[in-house]
Amino acid sequence: RWTVYKADVRKAFLQGKPFAPEQRRQVYLVPELAEALGGKKGDYGELLKAAYGLSEAPAEWYQVCDQALLSMGGRRLLTDPCVWTFVDESGQYGQIGAHVDDFLISGDEGNPKWERVLRGLREMFEWSDWESGSFVQCGVQWDQNPEDKSIVLTQRQYIRESVQEIDIRQERRRQRESPLTEKEKTAFQGINGTLQWVVTQTNPLHQVEVSFLHSEIKDAKVESLLKANKLARKIKNNDADELRYAPCNDEMLAIAWTDASWANRLDGGSTGGHAIGLASVRIEAGERVPVGLVSWTSHKLKRVSRSSLNSETQALGDGEDELHFVRCSWAELRGYPLDPAEDDICARTVRGVVCIDAKSIYDCIVNRSTPISVLEKRTALELLAYLQNTRRNGCETRWVHGEANIADSLTK
Repeated sequence: RWTVYKADVRKAFLQGKPFAPEQRRQVYLVPELAEALGGKKGDYGELLKAAYGLSEAPAEWYQVCDQALLSMGGRRLLTDPCVWTFVDESGQYGQIGAHVDDFLISGDEGNPKWERVLRGLREMFEWSDWESGSFVQCGVQWDQNPEDKSIVLTQRQYIRESVQEIDIRQERRRQRESPLTEKEKTAFQGINGTLQWVVTQTNPLHQVEVSFLHSEIKDAKVESLLKANKLARKIKNNDADELRYAPCNDEMLAIAWTDASWANRLDGGSTGGHAIGLASVRIEAGERVPVGLVSWTSHKLKRVSRSSLNSETQALGDGEDELHFVRCSWAELRGYPLDPAEDDICARTVRGVVCIDAKSIYDCIVNRSTPISVLEKRTALELLAYLQNTRRNGCETRWVHGEANIADSLTK
């Protein structure tokens, strides 16, 4: 129930640390800049800091941010080096995330330690106004309810301004099997990139459709353009899609739903998907509670599958792997000191559950039968690896029917 602030550092790279003498360099000043600096055409200047445009500028700026936040008591996450958490013996009292010069800041505003961090942060850099309640961060609209502090993420403005259909002449529309021209390929790649940003940030429901479009880029035809335009219209007509995150005072459970569809791509490949969320542990007892999605994907499975069993097993392994990372990240955020060599111990501090709808795989896992009895031996070995991993990190496996499997919408 902390208030989230968005803060932007003004001229961030110029607030970085000065170059060491050996790092300084002479640069040519374009006439406009030379005049603005009181010089004349043809002048050169000496760079004293990593100004915007230099390849090393972002890394130099990151080092400044990192050192500043560590000096104020922050602990950099190993699972996300652009997030710092502030923890004492009573628990976490603040957290700061950075995307270059855009910061997301939240903490216990009644805690004297956090107040000192905020004062130090404000004095450390020159800022634009700090925003809260409603703001845009990286094209995503954040709205936080002032009463219960719940957060809603949407991309309505981005969708309205950026998701535009490709202009296709009527005559060209009839040539559905015709390969794309170079200009059309560029337009197709562009709309794919725009739609990809939407479905990876706030709209998982359409990610599988974008995934299918990406698989057509290499041999795209006019039919591909029509599909992209249809999806763009669908997303624009449903721009009210949103992600909602509700406060929770209970212990949190990390849940992964995994699913796969065998050989459902144009090239014969299979599609895997998983959705991972955080929810109150009360969900384990069948209670209806909010789930905050934190990770989801729809993608072509890396290996060609010989059967539905194999594709489901691949998706299961991918989903549990991501769930393990989420559990470690959530533990770190709450103050647990992660040792990469002992990551299973860290993961065990956050309850984890994987939900699948493949009954044959579930029976094999839960009944502790020997996976090696599975006819497909590579699949058997993957199931053995899954069993060993989940036993070490304390992850439970549950079966759900197909209509209750959230990941189902990420594979078909």
